[in-house]
Parts: sequence; C-alpha cells; structure tokens
Amino acid sequence: MLNHRDYINLTIGDNPVSLYFEDDYTNLNAESFAEMLNEMLEESYHVKCQVDNCNRLYFVSQSMFWFNDMTYNVKLLMGLYSIKDEDIRAGKIRAESGSEGEYILKMNSVGMYLSTPILNLVSNIGDSSFRNNSDDIANLQSCSTVLRINNSFSPNIPIVASGDGSMSIIPSGCVGGAVFVLVDANMRQVDLLNPMYITLTLEPLAGYDV
Repeated sequence: MLNHRDYINLTIGDNPVSLYFEDDYTNLNAESFAEMLNEMLEESYHVKCQVDNCNRLYFVSQSMFWFNDMTYNVKLLMGLYSIKDEDIRAGKIRAESGSEGEYILKMNSVGMYLSTPILNLVSNIGDSSFRNNSDDIANLQSCSTVLRINNSFSPNIPIVASGDGSMSIIPSGCVGGAVFVLVDANMRQVDLLNPMYITLTLEPLAGYDV
C-alpha cells in the first residue's frame, strides 16, 4: 500500500518537514500506520499520531502544524481521500488549538488500508464507456471498464474474481492488441505483488463468419 516513492510534506511551527517512506509496505492497519508515522515524527518534531475508538487517525503537537502535500497512497491511508489535492496544498488540513496549549488535527474518515472498496479492470478494447479516447491505454480515464470487482480481499491472499456475465462486442482484429489494467475506484492503477491471470472467452456473433 506504500512504496519508496510515497511522501508527506507538512509545516510544523515555521519549519517545513518532508517525510519519505524508504521501503515498500503492505498489510497495514491504523495502528501500524500510526506507529510508522510516530517513528518519523515524534522524536524529532514532537508530533504524535494516535488512533481513536473509530480507527481514525489524529495528531497532537505542542506547535501549530498543517499538511502541505502527500502522495495518493498516503491520502488513502490517512482518510483524506475525499479532500482535493489543491486544498491540501493550500494548507486547509491544519491543526486546531486544543486544551493545555496543544494543537490537534483529527481525520474525519477512516483510512483505506487495502485500496478502495471497488476495483475495476479496464481495457483499450470493449464497448464505449462514458469516457472518451478509448484507444488511449496510457490515459486510464479513457479506458472502458470490462469488469468491476468488489474489493473484500485480505493481504497476502491472491485475488480471485469471476466475470459478471457481461459481454463486449469488438472487431476480431483488436484482440491481439488487448491491454488490461487493474485500477481502483478513482481510476488509479493498482500495483499487485502477485501476477494477474485473465481468461477471455471469445464467441462469434450469430450470422457472421469467423
């Protein structure tokens, strides 16, 4: 769920702080993610991350602080997936003054620790979707959804999903150039630690020669 490209930028007092995750991480939950953040924040910057009774993260500090930027994976884990990136960069996710001179920042939502609840298998072939440019596989927003998967899986267990019985009509010449990509509910590509196997069943249309 996290990799070495993920980071968090925040301001504590008047000091800009950048936190980088130096390895790949999976099988995280609220407690393990909070512990990881505390290893980077608590000793050097005196910001402590805790988990409330609803599994939401909250931060406590003796200094005013706010977030400036973070990667998509971190937003999911923090419970900030409904917040626009420009709002984070504008410093709107900031602590509020609490009791005893502390500053507290509470997340309104629980984090998503195994991607989004829905996964989509998208492709450059298939019926037209509500998006445009369906031939541009590099632009995931333009691809057709060929299978929607309810994400109720567990870490370290392969994903097994069968089709929902839907069919797509495509020219036979397009089959050789088919590309499939697994994405989350926000059309962000999902990085799998296991290989993905796909089986296609091709049937000719009635009344047409193969």
